[in-house]
Parts: sequence; C-alpha cells; structure tokens
Amino acid sequence: MLRNIFHDQRQRTLAIAVWATMFSVGSAMGPVIGGWLLEHFWWGSVFLINLPVMVGLLVLTPLLVPESRNPSPGRYDLRSAGLSLVAMLSAVYGMKTLASHGVGVPGVAALMAGFAFGVVFVRRQRKLAEPLLDLRLFNNRGFSTSVATNLLATMAFIGALFFITQYLQIVIGLSPLRAALVLVPGLTLAIFAGLFTVRLMRRAGIGTLLFAMLLMAAVGYSLMTQLPGGSTSGAWLLAVGFTLVAAGFGAANTVTNNTIMAVVAPEKAGAASAISETAYEVGAAMGTAVLGTVVTAVYAAKLQSVPGVPEAMMQEARQTLGGATHVAEDLGGDAGAALRVAADASFTSAVNVTSVIGVALVLYAAIQAYAVLRRRSAR
Repeated sequence: MLRNIFHDQRQRTLAIAVWATMFSVGSAMGPVIGGWLLEHFWWGSVFLINLPVMVGLLVLTPLLVPESRNPSPGRYDLRSAGLSLVAMLSAVYGMKTLASHGVGVPGVAALMAGFAFGVVFVRRQRKLAEPLLDLRLFNNRGFSTSVATNLLATMAFIGALFFITQYLQIVIGLSPLRAALVLVPGLTLAIFAGLFTVRLMRRAGIGTLLFAMLLMAAVGYSLMTQLPGGSTSGAWLLAVGFTLVAAGFGAANTVTNNTIMAVVAPEKAGAASAISETAYEVGAAMGTAVLGTVVTAVYAAKLQSVPGVPEAMMQEARQTLGGATHVAEDLGGDAGAALRVAADASFTSAVNVTSVIGVALVLYAAIQAYAVLRRRSAR
C-alpha cells in the first residue's frame, strides 16, 4: 500500500522507514506492557489485552486506510498454501525433535519431509501461470538480497529475544517488568536508527549502509558471547549488546524494505510486500526454532549430573531451564541449590555458544549485502 500511496521516492522512503520503525515500537511496548500485566494480573491478561487493540483496528482501518489491490490478482492457490505450511511445520518439528531427543528417525524424517514438501512447493510455483509466490521477483538481485537480509537479520534478532528473557528472569532473577526495561534502550534506539537511516540513504550506497548496520549488530552479538552466569553485571552487558543488535536491525529494516519496494512495478507491490512479510515470519520462526534448538541442545549437554539429585529429576531438569528451577525448588537443601547453580551456568554457556552463531549469521548477511548491493544507489 505504501508503494502505491507514495509515488515520490523520498516520501516513500520516509513512509517505509516509519512503517518499519513500528516493528521496533511494538517490540518495545510489548514486553513492558506484558511484564506489568504479569506482575499485577492473571497470566491470561497478556492475551486479553490484544482484544481491544484488534477491535480498534477493525473499526478504524476501513475508515482511514485507502483500498489498494492488484487489478488482476488471479486465483488463490490453496494447494500451494498447504504445501508451504506443511513444509515449514515439518522442518520446525524436526529441528525441535532432534534438539529434545537427539538424532533419531522421527526428527530426521520430519526434516526430510519438510525439505521434500518445500521442493514440491517451489516446482509448483514455477509451473503456475499465476503462482501464490511469484519466484520471478527473485531474478532481481536487489530484491532477492534484501529479502535474504531481512530473513537472516530477523532470525538473529528474534533468536536473541528467545534466550535473553530467560537469562534475565531466571539466571539473574529479574522480574518480568524489570527484564523488559533492560530491553527498552535497545528497542528505543532501533526506532531512531530506522528514521535516521533515511538521511544516510541519500548519501551512501545501500550495500555500504547495510554492511555498517549489520556489522554493528554483529558487535552487539559478540558482547553477548561473554555474558557471566548469575551476576547482575550480565544485565548491563546484555543491555549494551542488545542495544547494538536492535539498532542495527532497525536500520537494516528501513534499507531493505525500501529496496524491495523500489525495484518492483506498482502492480507487483502486493506480491513483493507479501514476500517481505513472509521473510519476517519465516525468520522469526527459524530464529526461535534454530537458535532456540541450539540453546536447548547445548544446555542439555552442559548440565551434568549433580550429587544428590536423582537421574529422573536430572532428565527433567535438562529439558528446560524453567524445569530445572522447579526441580531445584522441589528438592530444596544443598542438592537443590547445587542444581540451580549448575543449571544457570549451563544455560549461560548455551547462550554464549548461540551468540557465536548469531554473530556468524549477521556477518554473513552483512558481507552478502555489501557484495551484491554496494554499487546500488539508495536513490
């Protein structure tokens, strides 16, 4: 819609920056509001708070948002939608199964099934005259690189949020609200970084900008490889690291989304934005699935048997850090305290290892963007 509402390039760039910034605004408000609700009300309130928001959107959207549509949209291909859904669910289920139960037939079979359904989906899109996912858009290197950068950056960003909240609340012992406040500086800076990038885009190339912003995110991730276990100093180090990650993510979003919208024809804006949104969703899902799986696997491998703790309880403790906390509380005494210390140390080690993977992901995205887009003008 922004592509069709704002025909002037400069206006559209600013509009896309504001739109992308709203992701950071929502990310900043969500944890704080959720933390406050958890401390004062029933846990289900974090879901109920969304109902008045949705009602407001349903009422205001028809009044304020102009209609925009492809004049020849074609038929909706339900079979393609089903193939993509089964492919993603199978792949994620396979990764989570391998992390929880090790290498086995169910996990490997699910991964292979996900890959197979994905191949069938791609082949179907290439054959259809009006595909659900227009793969021809990926022939444009600016478009395909920007989408890939979006996916990798979102994967790293959401993956970080997965383990950051657990580290702050369980390892360090912060309340939900205080843990959310640790993230607010980073998410706030992401808002300003996204808007400030608009000015930088008028003076620098897209590849150079993306490289610099993603390099800043990689530096932030590298700080999170050094988090200490059970120390409040970890909160400060994490806050600085996450601030750099979030700022880089917010700025990169503005650049990539502007590029995606600028290189497609107006009638293809809907298809392009759908692919961009899909990259966000797939990146978020894969960030939780892949990086979350790494955290879980490394944590389970690091948590060795603790004297005085029965093996059945150790198995439960190895499932999640929250499970270890409950087991330690049930045990009590020296054995419970020892288990809690061991679990915190193991989870911190898992976070450090996973952050190394986050550094690699962001660096790859930065190098890829620079190599492909360094000669493309932001104008």
